[in-house]
Amino acid sequence: MRPARQGFYDKHISDNLILRHVKRLPSFVQELSKIVDNAIVAASDTLPPVDDFITAKQRQRDIANLRRTRKE
Repeated sequence: MRPARQGFYDKHISDNLILRHVKRLPSFVQELSKIVDNAIVAASDTLPPVDDFITAKQRQRDIANLRRTRKE
């Protein structure tokens, strides 16, 4: 199979850095999820308290209120 014509950005990347093959990793999502979970647990003492965050529902309500007050 003949490689695709070189795109604009490919011209500026060294040949040894161009992606030539893609390998499927079935467990990638689970492994990435585990890494993120571990990082959150490790950083939990330094994160701000959850009480300071608003929920998505509260955010939608606030945005609706802002739009309503702008129309008035």
